[in-house]
Amino acid sequence: MKVAWTGWLCVDCAMVVANGDTSGIGDVGREAEVLAGVERLGPHACIGDDSQSFSWIRCDCCLTRLAGERLELVVLEESTPLVTTEPAWADRARATGRVVWTPEDGWID
Repeated sequence: MKVAWTGWLCVDCAMVVANGDTSGIGDVGREAEVLAGVERLGPHACIGDDSQSFSWIRCDCCLTRLAGERLELVVLEESTPLVTTEPAWADRARATGRVVWTPEDGWID
């Protein structure tokens, strides 16, 4: 997958993006903001390697400008599967009774 774009996350949003964990967010309204932001980012959002220990930069997820730590947000592009057609070895594996995995069928025995 390729990087579509990068941005910054507040700590609350970073915890939800990384782990799906909302237990550190004490306020129900704030939790709703964070979850709505994570949903907007989509399934290919992840945490990058960069961080800023103190910043006023807007969080690209919940849009807060509250000061605090910011962690790098990386959103990946959707990609096509690496294998678009079944490889030739899959037929040979089936013929010999070996277990094989295909993108369409999963594990075949």
